[in-house]
Amino acid sequence: MTEMMEVGMRSLGWSVAVLFVLLPAIVCIGLVPSARGDGGTPSPDGRALPPGLTRKVLPNGLTIILKENHAAPVLTMQAWCKAGSIHEDKLLGCGMSHFVEHMLFKGTDRRAVGQFAQEIKAAGGDLNAYTNYERTVFHIHIRSGFFDQGLDALSDVIRNSAFDPAETKKEQEVVIKELEANADDPDRQLYYLFNETAYQVHPYRFPVGGYVDQFRQLTREDLVAYYREQYVPGNLVFIVVGDFDTATALPKVEKAFADWKPRPVPTVYIPQEPRQLNRRDAVREIEGIATAKARWGWHTISLTHPDLYALDVCAIVLGSGRASRLSRAVKDRLGLVTEISAGSHTPLDAGIFSVDATLVDPSKFEAAEAAIFAEIERLQAEPVSAEELTRAKNIVAAQFQFNRQTVEDEAANLGSNEIVAHDILFDAKYVEGIRAVQAADLQRAARTWLVPESLTCTQIRPVGSGTASTTAGGGGAGLAIETKLYTLSNGMRLVVRRNPNLPLVSATAAFLAGVRVEPAGKNGVSNFMAQLLTRGTASRSADDIALAVESVGGALGATGGRNSFLVSTSMLKEHFGLGLELLADVIQRPAFAETEVEKLRVELISAVKESLEDVNRINGRRFARLLYGTHPYALAPEGTPESLAAIRREDILAYHRLCARPDNSVLAISGDVQPDEMRALVEKAFAGFAKGTEPLPAVPAVPAVTQAIREEGFKEGKQLGVAMLGFPSVSVKEADRYPLEVLASILTGLGGRLFEEVRGKQALAYNVGCFSNPQLDPGYFAFYVFTKLRSPISRRTGRRPRRWRSTSCTGSATTTAPATRNGSRRSPGRT
Repeated sequence: MTEMMEVGMRSLGWSVAVLFVLLPAIVCIGLVPSARGDGGTPSPDGRALPPGLTRKVLPNGLTIILKENHAAPVLTMQAWCKAGSIHEDKLLGCGMSHFVEHMLFKGTDRRAVGQFAQEIKAAGGDLNAYTNYERTVFHIHIRSGFFDQGLDALSDVIRNSAFDPAETKKEQEVVIKELEANADDPDRQLYYLFNETAYQVHPYRFPVGGYVDQFRQLTREDLVAYYREQYVPGNLVFIVVGDFDTATALPKVEKAFADWKPRPVPTVYIPQEPRQLNRRDAVREIEGIATAKARWGWHTISLTHPDLYALDVCAIVLGSGRASRLSRAVKDRLGLVTEISAGSHTPLDAGIFSVDATLVDPSKFEAAEAAIFAEIERLQAEPVSAEELTRAKNIVAAQFQFNRQTVEDEAANLGSNEIVAHDILFDAKYVEGIRAVQAADLQRAARTWLVPESLTCTQIRPVGSGTASTTAGGGGAGLAIETKLYTLSNGMRLVVRRNPNLPLVSATAAFLAGVRVEPAGKNGVSNFMAQLLTRGTASRSADDIALAVESVGGALGATGGRNSFLVSTSMLKEHFGLGLELLADVIQRPAFAETEVEKLRVELISAVKESLEDVNRINGRRFARLLYGTHPYALAPEGTPESLAAIRREDILAYHRLCARPDNSVLAISGDVQPDEMRALVEKAFAGFAKGTEPLPAVPAVPAVTQAIREEGFKEGKQLGVAMLGFPSVSVKEADRYPLEVLASILTGLGGRLFEEVRGKQALAYNVGCFSNPQLDPGYFAFYVFTKLRSPISRRTGRRPRRWRSTSCTGSATTTAPATRNGSRRSPGRT
């Protein structure tokens, strides 16, 4: 069983290219190795193992854990393989680990199909298995007098599964039926929809059992190859808990696995989920269900993070039992839900803090969400009572004891400690950590992790109860979201998007500016000026502004890019009046105090110098210079140490007068606001904002690239290189930007054609990919690769586009590409 924890491409017609190679680079980006290995040491902090507990690693790498428990004449044997759905590499989404789980009970060279189960039944026992994201676990439960028989049988199926072709084909149909049946489980469908929305990069986004259409493509050869790669001694933990004598049992277990030859433990690279920057919503209508369900989840931490204990207590206070805050407020007092709970899921990689609810009616979603958020805000704002804290700790202590009642429970705890926590005594450490939690720890953890920008919300509803849609970085369908566009009396354009889902309001003022219209010799003045805006006005010092913002937990900042400079603020709804006042003040009346100019100059020059130690950043700068020549895009928005040193206060004032004016701007506001009311407030706040008189300078055309350009550079002391191959492409206004985005998604990432060809098949690079970078003026489409010094990869990569132009993209590649891309952060491209 699975564990729920658990377009045809247009010819682009490029005729010329720009190639820049910088050797060597530091490391490949975006991919990090998963936590694999033998699980660490028996007592990582020096603690002695308790009596009856033994841990031993055999010379071939297999870890053995034995725990005596003589309460009853029974024992459990479990084999834990550190191979779950996130380790399936190029076959992510196929359900390979789950398929192997099914097949291991289907016979070996010594045992016919069904014989293993018959032997365990004959020993008065039972057997089962499960697969989740990080592991696959096989377990048998037998009477203690059958130790030898159980050991012989389980060690045989783990080491010698036959994968009989006929049985493989039959079992594949069985698994397909299981996967299809999952579609009838509303809770599972909500869980799948949530993971697909919350995770854009990490393999946690795929169902453990995979997708039916991809699973159908698996062959016996795929299965056997994966089994031989993953089921090796160093990737296994064998656990026995129950009524036996260690002195007798340990030599038997050692003998059963002694001749199992060691093989390399597989190294699987797992991309880490980038920080989520905006709320994501998804709604799905499902036939045959009568109730609506919703899950709200925030990205949080892994099991080994110190905030584990505080977040677990937060989950108990909020949503464990009828006495919890959410149950009393949202269910009992307001009657908005029939069920509600909270949980903190902390796996190997960063997990999720979630609230799950069954709604009384789909129309109650907004009210239920508001009530849930109110309780979270109360948890963030007020210390929990001593009674609540004691209750939560008592629940943990009780659960700890309940989870030790059976030998199966003890074995499961030991396996999780070993594989996930890398500490066989972690459960005792966990209880100690819970006992140490204070009320202030809960407030801090809730404020740190339960933040609006990290939120994902998914809903499943009966068909016809609302408009089903899936979005990322925006509001869900049917949630009273309204957008209006105004032009104010001073010429400023105002866009207001009403989104009542959060008691939060954000505003960004964008001005046409950036490197694109910087005066000659003043590279970096746009970003310099923008960052100075929040460092003092005619009536507020830099400290005054910082204190005002931080006292209400808000944010205010500004930056300059290639095409614009932006000034943004984000506040809770009740404080947005202050946010708008500060936004208007820093835009219209900046002081540009000489002392602040000099302090910021030092910071900016230091940051640029630091960036020039990063070969990827150097590569990007040189690539832009080669591609754009005399166009301003050849310059970096941050400037250079020399250009920043030459900028005077008068230059900053002049640039502000040129670009910071209402007729050159758009102000966008989104949140729990009324558009017409907000228009009146903005008119008042920017009443003195005068139109400009000086026209923006003309921008030269992007020069045509008439022949291939190549340049190499070197950075001493680095071991790896980065190469970039780029093609002039389109502006943000051209329709071809969209197929280019799809193309980049098809080619890039795990399972992408570039990754499979260059790294997977030929092993020529540590990381490879591509991205589309449209701008106001024509941008570019670029390929990048991180590889060894003077690798032949740049020559091979340079030949690929002609091949791809003649190859169509069909099937799942184009179907899944937009979803893969949606919500992810692209490579270079500040606007």
